[in-house]
Amino acid sequence: MKKKIVEDFNRKSQYKKWTKRKMLNLAISSGLLFTSLAIPVSIAVTSGTISASAAVLDIELLSNVTSNNDSGTSTSNRWTAANQNQPVNFTVSGGALADASAVFSGQKQAVLVVPPELRGNVAAAGSAAINTNVTIDLSKVTFLTAVLNAANDLTNVITQITSGALGNLTGVDIDLTEVNRQLELVNNIENLGAASFTAPETLAADGSYISAPISDGLGLVLAQNVSNILQDLNAAVQALEAKGTSIPSNLVAAAINAALLPVKGTVNVAVSGALPLLAVGGSGVNELVDASLLGATTVTLPTTVSTPQNLSNNLDARFVGTVVQTDLLDVNLLATADGVSNIYFAAGTTSEVTAPTITGVTGNSTAGYEVKGTADANATVEIRNAGG
Repeated sequence: MKKKIVEDFNRKSQYKKWTKRKMLNLAISSGLLFTSLAIPVSIAVTSGTISASAAVLDIELLSNVTSNNDSGTSTSNRWTAANQNQPVNFTVSGGALADASAVFSGQKQAVLVVPPELRGNVAAAGSAAINTNVTIDLSKVTFLTAVLNAANDLTNVITQITSGALGNLTGVDIDLTEVNRQLELVNNIENLGAASFTAPETLAADGSYISAPISDGLGLVLAQNVSNILQDLNAAVQALEAKGTSIPSNLVAAAINAALLPVKGTVNVAVSGALPLLAVGGSGVNELVDASLLGATTVTLPTTVSTPQNLSNNLDARFVGTVVQTDLLDVNLLATADGVSNIYFAAGTTSEVTAPTITGVTGNSTAGYEVKGTADANATVEIRNAGG
C-alpha cells in the first residue's frame, strides 16, 4: 500500500520548479481567518445600480464596479423632511482587473463619496465589511525566497525517491500524501480563496466622503494564512521517514532518510526565518499587502442619512462608491467613477408641527395646573398663560 502511495505521487505530482515569478493563490477560508475579523456580510440589492465596464480611474483596484444602497427610495418613493438619521448600507462590488500588472502605491481603501447636497447629513455608522478574493504576486515578496528555494530542493529529493534513483522501492514504506498536499496547496495558482474582515470607517472632516482602510485587515488575514501554510508544510516535511521491511529495503530506506535530512533542515530554517516577519507589524505583512491582487470583492459601508431641510426641488442624491489604492483621496476625481447609487428626496420644508389640542385644564395658581391634550409625537409643547 505504501508503495502504491509513492507510485501515485510519482504519477500525479510532477511539480514545476519554484521561481520567484510564480503566483501563489492563497487558499483562504473562514476556518483560517482570525475570528475577530471574520464576520457575516449581508448584501442588500436595491434601486439605483449603475455598472462600469472596467476600472475608470487609474487608482481603482476593481473592474465592473457597481454600487447599491438599501434606502428603499426611488423616483416614485422619495424621503421627506421627516426622514432623519436613517440607517443606510451602501454596497460596492467589482471584479479583478484585466491588467493584473498595473502598478499601484499607497493604502488600499474603500471609499463612498457623499454628494455636496448631503454633506453634513451623512455619517459613518460602524465598520465596513469586506469580502474579497486574493492572489499574491510572489515576484514582489522577497521574504519567502528562502522558503520557495527550500520547497524546490524538497521537490527534487521527492522526485529522486519516487523515480527509484535512491534505490528500488520494493518493501519501502514512506507516506508522501501530506507533503504532496501541502506542496500542491502552495503551488496551485488556480485555487482561488476568499477573505472576510472588517475595517473602521472614517468620515472626512468636511463630510465629503467616508473611507475604510482595507490594507490593515487584509494584511492580518494574508499573514495568518501564509503562516498556517508554512507551518503545515514544515510539519509535513519533518514527519517524512522511510522504513524498510527487509535487509535490502532497509538499505534503501536509510539512503532516502539520508537524502531527506539536509532538505528537512533547509525547510525548517527557511520557515523559521519567515514566520517572525508575519507577526503584526512585520515586514512580511507589508510585502503581502503590496503584492496582493483583489479578485471579486464586495464592500458594505453602513451609514446614517438625513433628509436635507427646506429642499426647494426634488433631489436625486448621487453617491459614488469604489475601491482604490492611494494615500491621497481626490474627491473631485473619485466622483467621476461609475459605481453610482442614488437616494431620492422630496422637496419640502421642515416638517410642520400641528398646534396641540387642549382637552382640559385643572388646578390653580397655588397648587399648580394640569393641562391635558394631544400633540405631534416628539414635539415640544410650551404652556403659557394669557399674558404669554
